[in-house]
Amino acid sequence: MKGKARALILEEIRKQKYDVVFTTPETLYSEDMKRILPDLNIDLFVVDECHCISDWGHDFRPEYGELYDVLSTLPDNVSVLGTTATANDRVLRDLKKQFGSNVYISRGALTRESLHIQILHLDTKAGRYAWIRRNIDKLPGSGIIYCLTQRDCQNLSDFLCREGISARPYYSSDYLNKIDDLTGMSLNEETEQLFLDNQIKVIVATIKLGMGYDKSDIGFVIHFQRPNSIVAYYQQIGRAGRQEGSNAYCFLMAGKEDRAISEYFIENAFPTEQQEQQVISALEQAEDGLRKYDFSSYCNISPKALEHTIHILRIHKMIYREGNRYYRSMVPYKYPGVYYSEVKKTKYEELDVMNQYTETKECLSRFIVSELNDDTAYNCGKCANCLRKDVLPGLEIPDIDEISEIQEELNALYIEILPRKKWPEINTLDDKTKISIPNEVGLALSRYGEVGIGEMVKFDKYAANYFREELVKRSAIVIIEKLKGKNYDAVTSVPSFTNSKVEKFARQVAEEIGIPYLQLLEKVPGQQANMKNILNGKLLLYSHISPYTLNTRNVFVAAAMERNKFIYSSSSATVVVRSEKDKGGTWTGATESLRHKWAYIYVWDQKEYAGNQKLIEMGAVPLSDEGKIVKTKTNTIVDEKSSSLDIKQVPHQTSIEEYLNS
Repeated sequence: MKGKARALILEEIRKQKYDVVFTTPETLYSEDMKRILPDLNIDLFVVDECHCISDWGHDFRPEYGELYDVLSTLPDNVSVLGTTATANDRVLRDLKKQFGSNVYISRGALTRESLHIQILHLDTKAGRYAWIRRNIDKLPGSGIIYCLTQRDCQNLSDFLCREGISARPYYSSDYLNKIDDLTGMSLNEETEQLFLDNQIKVIVATIKLGMGYDKSDIGFVIHFQRPNSIVAYYQQIGRAGRQEGSNAYCFLMAGKEDRAISEYFIENAFPTEQQEQQVISALEQAEDGLRKYDFSSYCNISPKALEHTIHILRIHKMIYREGNRYYRSMVPYKYPGVYYSEVKKTKYEELDVMNQYTETKECLSRFIVSELNDDTAYNCGKCANCLRKDVLPGLEIPDIDEISEIQEELNALYIEILPRKKWPEINTLDDKTKISIPNEVGLALSRYGEVGIGEMVKFDKYAANYFREELVKRSAIVIIEKLKGKNYDAVTSVPSFTNSKVEKFARQVAEEIGIPYLQLLEKVPGQQANMKNILNGKLLLYSHISPYTLNTRNVFVAAAMERNKFIYSSSSATVVVRSEKDKGGTWTGATESLRHKWAYIYVWDQKEYAGNQKLIEMGAVPLSDEGKIVKTKTNTIVDEKSSSLDIKQVPHQTSIEEYLNS
């Protein structure tokens, strides 16, 4: 809630017009809420899902760490109540420490008699798709399918809809969270309501559909992949069968990619030391703080990882925000590597327990409840292990032909690679940070290592001399289909220092499509750069600056780039400071180089940089340390009187192909 509506509610809270206020930790810790909190007469402060305060809670949210700071400021006479359904002994010990010594713990029995649980060992996604298609209509009422990734939510939901099964995806994204002007609801809110009203059979969700959502008549829960921990799993299946006397059916699908997905989330739960240091260093250099999009000029970090790093550093009080700017705090920086390692170790132990759970022969309910340290655990008599058969009569196992057919359908899917939308700073190309001429949407057949095509790519990359013909043909089919009606003249590839597999692959794709392959790009050696190198003129940049303002050591060349990305130029000249090796920017630079005409290239004549010398050999204009042109036999675009550049003679329409062949 924003604007006037938020201000009105906050004012009414301040005037104590409400008996109960429901809020989130994020809201509670906001500046406007913190201003009124000391004036409130609070009788009872309730923390629901309080396991999130604990570092060891199954879905620990860093924001809850800030909530503990709020609790510590409350008067001694304010009663505090914490509630959770999924806390084992380790979480309870941590909560007791954080709430204080005077804590009373009340525990009830955790066994849910309404749940009928079964493990399904289905290695491939196609096998799981086939099982769901065959059996979902046999399951009672409406239910939830939990997936570990957003892409699986979207793809599975789309598949079910094509099969005539009413399904909706539910995960956190700008698209699904955007409020519609007509309905006043987001697509996620609309999905929640349809599900609540039993207007759809299934909602395919990530853990975003979690705490706070209550629908008493959920008939089934399917886990498309194995969750990260027992406690997370039990909370999710606990959403089913809440009506008195009802039965609900829970199926956990165990596949071979589950472990890899979970390990990825564990390993990326915290920023690296290098990422944190880059953000800290950037703020220490800034005179008046930085806006969020300013960081990309200083930090070589992907946007998603950058946002996560900023968030974690705020939680640890290393940085703070005022308005839309971030500042370095007075708290000394020290990378909490030991703490991060302890949390990761615990998460891996929980992952091992989940693996034991999927292989156990004992009662599934008893296994879960025992892991939650409930001494009242007993054999339920209702799970597949107790029954020694399916928990629901009539369930069918899909045959090989059906699975193969669905695998072909999954192989035909592709992933969109969305173009960047903003520059880190205003430059001569755009008078705003929004990129006026963005790249087109890119395509990928699969994620690396994913079952199907992704596995082929992974195998061929390391164990074969070339990428197999099936990958060539599938790539050509997708390219031809997606580029219908568009003009394209050639295929090229981003060069590699290590092998020629990608080039061979690109040549085969070009031959399959029936257009030529052109080697238009060249890769130069170097190293990743940071802001210090940029300001010292030690970085290869294509910078949008007029040659009349050349001052090699003072020009803020970063204003024309995004995290050391090659970009096209519409200015009078392009200046190269130093050759650098790049990652994500290679792609951006390659596409922009091919789509746009380049201005003439000027290079600082620094002998120690092989890339600079090579460009000069190819015909670029050398510049001295003072920004003066170094006249050569091939250099004819010099005004003899001023020794400066004569803009009128610069061949602005020189294309990259013409330049490299000159």
